Amino acid sequence: MTRERLPARSLLRVSGERLGASKRVRIGAGASRTLVARLDRAVRRNLLAAMRQAKVQRLSTTAVTKIAAANGTRTLRVKVQLRR
Repeated sequence: MTRERLPARSLLRVSGERLGASKRVRIGAGASRTLVARLDRAVRRNLLAAMRQAKVQRLSTTAVTKIAAANGTRTLRVKVQLRR
């Protein structure tokens, strides 16, 4: 019996704005993998300085993960915190 491999990807968002994304990976049905979302170049350059200037230690973001299957796409939203 073969297990289906499903494509998945993840985005980081703050106030609807995209901060970064992961590469598209294939996950075996019933298995788990870690999706690593890299921050976009402009965000990497400016985010830390903006947090320092605003005297903010943590930033709440939303990780949006989409898993595509033959019977539709499943979207998972999870709150995560970026720390300085």
